[in-house]
Amino acid sequence: MQAAGGAFEPLLPCSNLDCQGGGFEILEAVEWMISNRCEEKTGLLVCIGWERIKGRQTKPSPCTRAISYQIKLIYRKSDRAKPPTKNNAQR
Repeated sequence: MQAAGGAFEPLLPCSNLDCQGGGFEILEAVEWMISNRCEEKTGLLVCIGWERIKGRQTKPSPCTRAISYQIKLIYRKSDRAKPPTKNNAQR
């Protein structure tokens, strides 16, 4: 998955066909990376969904799908980080 311009889908879909309301919440990892200026992170995410066993009237159980991930962020250089100069301080 790639995202540009600050827009991306915060919930990656679960591949389990019996999973309902599931997916992998990647947003928390990305927010942590940004707040800590981290460029690379790896980890494991567990699906947040639930599944029922087909043909049975039982309570749903948590989906057991998990993914390992590697995220790489590239930070743009920003003009905001520059101290004001004589020319742009008068604007």
